Amino acid sequence: MINESYQDELIHIPPYNERGHIQHETVEVQRTLLNNYRAWLQKPIKNIKVINFKIKPLFAIGMHGQPKNIRRAIYEEQRVFGDILELEELQDSYANLTSKLLHSMKKIDAKYDFRYLAKLDDDTYVKLDVFAEDLLSYYEKLHQVQKQQKPHLYNRPMELYWGYFRGAATIQKHGVWQEQDYTLCDRYGPYALGGGYVLSKGLVSYIATYADQLSMYKSEDIALGTWLAPFRNIHRRHDVRFDTAWAPRACKDYHMLLHKRTARHMRDLYAGDMCTHEEDKPKGGLPREYFYDWSQAPSMCCNTVV
Repeated sequence: MINESYQDELIHIPPYNERGHIQHETVEVQRTLLNNYRAWLQKPIKNIKVINFKIKPLFAIGMHGQPKNIRRAIYEEQRVFGDILELEELQDSYANLTSKLLHSMKKIDAKYDFRYLAKLDDDTYVKLDVFAEDLLSYYEKLHQVQKQQKPHLYNRPMELYWGYFRGAATIQKHGVWQEQDYTLCDRYGPYALGGGYVLSKGLVSYIATYADQLSMYKSEDIALGTWLAPFRNIHRRHDVRFDTAWAPRACKDYHMLLHKRTARHMRDLYAGDMCTHEEDKPKGGLPREYFYDWSQAPSMCCNTVV
């Protein structure tokens, strides 16, 4: 559990500007929050704060076309653990990831009472204790700030889109991720990388409600960023603690979500050894780590190295 000072030092709730848009966090704010978190990690004693909240893990599986032996295994898993999100109308395949995201959100929105939804790849390791406490602190501080604010015409419930954002990606014209229908711009709009991100309840409900009208792009994380692009009341929280790129970044003790980890890497992480994945690093080195500069055009977003 975390100490009471965590909210003030590490959680930033951005204000609205005079036009009713949420102000993006500057590079300086992102750097300060990261430095504060690194200092917090070094504290020898962290005061316990006991709050009652629940985390429900779900593994989404498309059931359409599954052979009988696979179905029996899934039903047995469900009977013992109750952690399968069965998507009866979906055929599970790599090409259907965007459709799988929509089917999952529709079913979760209809079945569960929740505040936040974290979408994670199955090769993403999560430091669940700190991750959950950070999100809880965010929820508490958001409501404290909203109570203190004066009523304003532009103020709407602030929604959260939390992850590691990319804004300079070029549109794929060839290969498995080829996008034939993305004609909005010559680059993809800003989006949180798909290894792991968090959405507030309001965003999940919006996507679930209009799922049948949304454009189905090949990449689910790009599709999500496009669907949410027009909204002015979304806090797009870029967080370098999310190591969620196409390959693991250089080893840092502050990483909270760690993508592209094997079972061996995950066991090492759980045991406290952060860096064994670097033994398997690809040729060409590891992706660089950056703060997101929202004051620049997306093509120039990601040049401020951490």
